[in-house]
Amino acid sequence: MSKKERNIKLELTDAKRDGIDVAVLQIGKHEIGYVKPEGERFDAYLAGNETPLHAKTQDDAINELIMQYHLHNH
Repeated sequence: MSKKERNIKLELTDAKRDGIDVAVLQIGKHEIGYVKPEGERFDAYLAGNETPLHAKTQDDAINELIMQYHLHNH
């Protein structure tokens, strides 16, 4: 029997962290992580993890956060 499909609403909001503008990715009130510009690239930080995931574009960084969240939390 297959699993029923669930729609999950992701929210991307802008915030300031340590004086730097970042994009915060959330499911409801639960933060998945945030994306911070680093020169011409972007660093994605999964919530509770200090090791950045590097990406060339902000969209790639957001996709990486979603993949890592899905891999480790489901």
